[in-house]
Amino acid sequence: MYKRLSDCYYNGSRLRFLEMLGMYRGLTREQCVYGIEICQNGGYLVPCCMPVGDKDVFAIAKYLNAHQKRIPKAILKAFAAKVATLKPASSFSNFDRYFNYVADEVEKSKILVNGKCLLVYDYCLRTGYSDLVPEKYVYLFRGAREGAITVLGKVGSFRIETTVLQKALGTTMQSMEIEDFLCVCKAPLQYLASSCKVAVCPSGGCGSSASATK
Repeated sequence: MYKRLSDCYYNGSRLRFLEMLGMYRGLTREQCVYGIEICQNGGYLVPCCMPVGDKDVFAIAKYLNAHQKRIPKAILKAFAAKVATLKPASSFSNFDRYFNYVADEVEKSKILVNGKCLLVYDYCLRTGYSDLVPEKYVYLFRGAREGAITVLGKVGSFRIETTVLQKALGTTMQSMEIEDFLCVCKAPLQYLASSCKVAVCPSGGCGSSASATK
């Protein structure tokens, strides 16, 4: 059912995703907090080296990761100051333990109401890559969560076992690839779930024409 969509993803969006992950290895601490963003011209990645002084942290707002543009400036600055005091990713044996640690510490500090959020995940992914990456679980935030709900019908947690989604999608993709696939292809997945077949990718986000029979 999902083979054509996954083929479409592999032929286009996956290359962009892997390119982005490759940049995580060279990020500074400030870049890990504020993120990287794909340029509008179609795929060149811009590192977000943003100083952390009061006057110029947000001088170049366009370099903020798109995920973080809605987060108040004061919260981002407090978050950056807090994570600078925490144990490094190298202190942990797997990504899940590292994520839980950062999430709990940030939540205890009352910087965020819910420590298990996308900002924490983005930070842990950037600082942990490539020694620590999600393996046992697929983390579901925003678009990826919408895609997972379409595929599974219901999603209760912010993460779900990778094997569950591998079975549902009929794929051997690993955790991070599944997360990206669910987000990038959420629109065609929703279209496929409500129609007999999808003739083209409705969002244009996962490539070109993709025909799949339900």
